[in-house]
Amino acid sequence: MLPAFNKLNQVKQRQMLTIHTHIHTHTHTHFILFSRIGDGIKQCLDTKDGTWHAIGSRWRTSDCMDCSCLDNGEMSCCPAYSTPTMFPSDCMKEFDQKACQFNVFKKGDRSVPCPIYNMEGKC
Repeated sequence: MLPAFNKLNQVKQRQMLTIHTHIHTHTHTHFILFSRIGDGIKQCLDTKDGTWHAIGSRWRTSDCMDCSCLDNGEMSCCPAYSTPTMFPSDCMKEFDQKACQFNVFKKGDRSVPCPIYNMEGKC
């Protein structure tokens, strides 16, 4: 390998450093995956969707997670929806992926909504 090319490659490696760590807790998922250019963190990578996001930005992922890219390069995500945990026994819950929400309705008639007594989750 030519010395000039090798030196240029080493400079590029020092300028661009990527670090990846995944931490999963009960209701929140945190990703530390960021692009470091020079000495400053500039953006986070959403590993699920493969998209980069600027520090301070917020977005909703394709799997209904609300995420933000923090100043330290950490991507913090939690569900954009609450999960019904208590409703009448003659009802059922179903997740609407497009609306990022659960719907609860009568088992025999999906057009009849049911009351929800308790929900869990969401940021």
